[in-house]
Amino acid sequence: FVLLGVVGLLGVVALSSKRWRDHHRIAHLLEGFAALERSPGAALAVLGWTLAAALARFGATAAVAAALGFPDAVLAALVILPAIDLAAMIPAGAGNVGVASGAVAVALRSRGIGVSDAIACGVAIQALETMVSLSAGSLGGLYLVRPNPVVRRWAMRASAIGVPVGLAAVVGVLVLDLV
Repeated sequence: FVLLGVVGLLGVVALSSKRWRDHHRIAHLLEGFAALERSPGAALAVLGWTLAAALARFGATAAVAAALGFPDAVLAALVILPAIDLAAMIPAGAGNVGVASGAVAVALRSRGIGVSDAIACGVAIQALETMVSLSAGSLGGLYLVRPNPVVRRWAMRASAIGVPVGLAAVVGVLVLDLV
């Protein structure tokens, strides 16, 4: 709530100060909000995709917690996600690998999960998020490099097949010890 209050205060200052409103980066941000206000359909689409991404992330986190045998996977996901988001505010390295895993370990330890299981969960979630980011980023780059229908079709096929296969491979390696 403190962070939300600080952001709200900065927003009020930015809107009330002519100097801040005229800054080109803040002007671009405010233009984006104005564009969403002018187009309720676009605002609804942005809100829908944001909600879908959050639900997918929650589902994936709960699935990892369930796969690792935690007693209540939904509660674990509700504890893990805020810890990861809080750890993301501290850019300590590439992908915040150690910081995010440590944050997950501390959060789960507070709920009575053993340290080794908590660290394993943090590493598994970080690996899953890294794989999804790399595949989505690669496909997005491919889509943007060559915007024609054939590339779009192949990018969609690759994402429809590659992402689930990659997820299955990660789960197999981490949970089933298939290596």
